Amino acid sequence: MAGFEQLPTAVQPCQSCEVEQTIQITAPHTRVYNLLLNVANMPQWDPTISEVTHIRRNKYLVRTTTLGTLTFGLVGAIPYDRISWQIDGSFMQGVTFRVGLADKLAQVDVMAKVSPTTAASQVEEIIGLQLAALKQYAEYLANGGNPEAYKKSTDLMQGVGWIAT
Repeated sequence: MAGFEQLPTAVQPCQSCEVEQTIQITAPHTRVYNLLLNVANMPQWDPTISEVTHIRRNKYLVRTTTLGTLTFGLVGAIPYDRISWQIDGSFMQGVTFRVGLADKLAQVDVMAKVSPTTAASQVEEIIGLQLAALKQYAEYLANGGNPEAYKKSTDLMQGVGWIAT
């Protein structure tokens, strides 16, 4: 898979050190929750994740095309409601996904904690990319798609300001 490089943007350091985004997905919220909890399966649908290795209980080594190698550690999970991950090796220190039901749609609210020197716009782009990929995959599955036949799209990366290198 090709590597990716961010297109130039104006860099504004993070003021609040938290970045939030929301997306609605036409799929059962239980399915969306399970996709987010299953880190080992993320390379199937997330164009930024190339490989996941299970290190030990609730801890994963994650190789990405955008941020290098990271460690994800599960901080907590409330079944079919919320998942929180600590991230080591990244300017994103942690991320919490809240998955709720909104008018027969799954609504995913994401809050990422970032370092104060981080460009908030870059974090917003990465989260936006991940949410777009999650939406595409969850809706594919909800419409009867075969997970083994699914091909993740790198077109999403170009849509949020990343180009193949």
